[in-house]
Amino acid sequence: MPEEPLHSVHSSDRVSDVPKQIEIALPEHRVACTAVFHEDLAPRTCAAIWGVLPHRGMARHSYDTGREIWTPLEPLEEIKEVKENLVIYPQPGDCLYSYFPAAWEGGSRGRRISVYDFAIWYGPDSAIHTMSGFHPMNQFATIVGGLDEFAAAASRLIIDGETDIVITQQDI
Repeated sequence: MPEEPLHSVHSSDRVSDVPKQIEIALPEHRVACTAVFHEDLAPRTCAAIWGVLPHRGMARHSYDTGREIWTPLEPLEEIKEVKENLVIYPQPGDCLYSYFPAAWEGGSRGRRISVYDFAIWYGPDSAIHTMSGFHPMNQFATIVGGLDEFAAAASRLIIDGETDIVITQQDI
């Protein structure tokens, strides 16, 4: 009987070792980037966000936290108050999640609605804060491809206004 190798890789092992990936696209600008999930650092956040994809909505530029665009997700009640892999000073390519209650600084630009925020940082020198102080967010993914082109398009949103965003699961 032949000896079994010291380490044999089964197809089921390979899949679990490969991080989940998403594509984040700004179709009007003809750019997209790829991000990998950090399931080891933010398992509940990753599972909840993966479960609401694909997402199609509007991306807006932040006016008070630096080089960030964001899109509201559908309600994620299961992770509304979850704190995982918290970040205050995001780095370029960080994908973060946070919940903002309806009473938070007027809600979404004064509409008094809760916001389940999927935020993408495209540049350095930013801090996450609100009028009441720092607001740590869950880092659940990092952009690993296409950041430069994505950042150029994202930076134009501060002047151009909102644009379509499409976030999809990627096959590995």
